[in-house]
Amino acid sequence: MSWSTQTSSICWRSRIIKRQFKNDQDKKLNKYLVTGSALSKKDNTKDESAKKRQASDLLKNADKLLKSEDYRGALQEIDKALELDPGNFYARAYKDRIFTQLEHLGESFEDDDTQKKTGGQLKQKIHADRHRADEEHKRQEADHQRADTELRRRGQEVETRRLEEEDVRRQFDEERRKHEAETKKKLGDERKRLEEETRKRIEEERQRLQEEIKKKEELSRLKAEEEAQRRAEEEKRKRREEIEEQERRRVEEDRRQREMEDRRRAEEQAKRRLEEELRKRLEVERIRKREEQMILAAREEGRQEAVQQKIIEYLTCTKDMIAQQNNDAALFEIQKIFLLDPENSEATQLEQIVQSQKQVQDTNRLSEMSSLPHSINTELFRDGVKIAWKDGIPTEELQTLISELASALSITPDEKRAITEQAKTDVYTDAMFAAWQDGALSPVEVKHLEMLRQELPITAEDHLTIEQQVRKKLGY
Repeated sequence: MSWSTQTSSICWRSRIIKRQFKNDQDKKLNKYLVTGSALSKKDNTKDESAKKRQASDLLKNADKLLKSEDYRGALQEIDKALELDPGNFYARAYKDRIFTQLEHLGESFEDDDTQKKTGGQLKQKIHADRHRADEEHKRQEADHQRADTELRRRGQEVETRRLEEEDVRRQFDEERRKHEAETKKKLGDERKRLEEETRKRIEEERQRLQEEIKKKEELSRLKAEEEAQRRAEEEKRKRREEIEEQERRRVEEDRRQREMEDRRRAEEQAKRRLEEELRKRLEVERIRKREEQMILAAREEGRQEAVQQKIIEYLTCTKDMIAQQNNDAALFEIQKIFLLDPENSEATQLEQIVQSQKQVQDTNRLSEMSSLPHSINTELFRDGVKIAWKDGIPTEELQTLISELASALSITPDEKRAITEQAKTDVYTDAMFAAWQDGALSPVEVKHLEMLRQELPITAEDHLTIEQQVRKKLGY
């Protein structure tokens, strides 16, 4: 856009703004005048309404006075009403009526000067009131004419401003259309230039991209070959590592299996040794009981020679057991000697030798037990408790042996209590099972089961339950 065109556009815009400002001011002034006029008219309307109400009240009073033939009082009330409302038609009608009545009365009393004088004054006052009302009517008509003239003048001014604004708007639209045409032409030329430059750049970019694509394809091919070679090497390495890992796992599994097998065999051997030792001790205890009974019987019969002969036999057997390193059996034989001869010196010496050997064996046995799993220790302790309670309440020696076994196998007091209770039930169940093997109970078996029920002890309900389970298992 040229400088002259811009200057012209700015001038037109400033004129339009000034005219709009003037129109706004005129509108505000008209609004103020109209509002003021409306307010004044509103106030006048209120006053006129009040005056008309007062005039109406005065006319009512005049009517009452007229009916009572008080013409002078009625005229006074009508005059007051006309002062408040000069254009009141009813007041004038009442006044004319009174004058007519007074004229009739004046013809009957012509010698009354006062009446004549009063009638003349009334006529003059009525004429003055009419003249004043006509003047007021003329004044109002003049005000209406002036208002109409002012409205027509303002309407002409508004129409003139409207026509001027339309001319300004028309010129502005023409300038705008010219400016838009010039702008459109410039934009078209600029678009063509940009399109040409864009086509050139696109062609150059296309060629550059083609070259880059070729380079990238070549690089991609080289990278793909390198990646394929790397993957092949990686696959070989992985296969080799997998083979090595499989071989290592196989060797490790074989080693673990061998260790587990060795450990299992060691556990079984330890378990067998412990069970065998428990059985031996129990058997020794049973034999000792029988020997005690035999010795007591021999003492009662006074067989001193038999006692001496037994001591010699026991000493010989003890020496043989010591030679075989069967310390438990040797101690058992020594105990039998002490039962016959508590002061036997040779038995005392042999006991010291056996205790020394037994202490070494116990130390080795405890080290073996400590290496076993706790579950194996628990099972071993359960077997030992069952063996100890097999014939009822164990002796003090067996109870001491069970306590030592629990300590050696790291069995807690709670575990010992629970295992012992379960072992008692298992012992009674095994005894019941053995008794019912042939389908019937002998008197000896009944007595043996009764003894176990008392010493273990087993309740009547548990007895019935165990018996039903055993007979059901055996098919009875």
